Amino acid sequence: ELLGGFLWTAPKKRVTHRKKRLRMTMKWLKPIQNGKHCNYCGQPMYLSHVCAHCVK
Repeated sequence: ELLGGFLWTAPKKRVTHRKKRLRMTMKWLKPIQNGKHCNYCGQPMYLSHVCAHCVK
């Protein structure tokens, strides 16, 4: 009787898609690897792309 007082737990309600994605966002976010800084405003941007901050 090794597991006599041990209770198996199970999720009471399903985790919604939104909450699951919110919890995993930090895992998916990664810093820009192939980037540089804009010559005019200094904001980070992708190589060979127009600066999104300057276009606004």
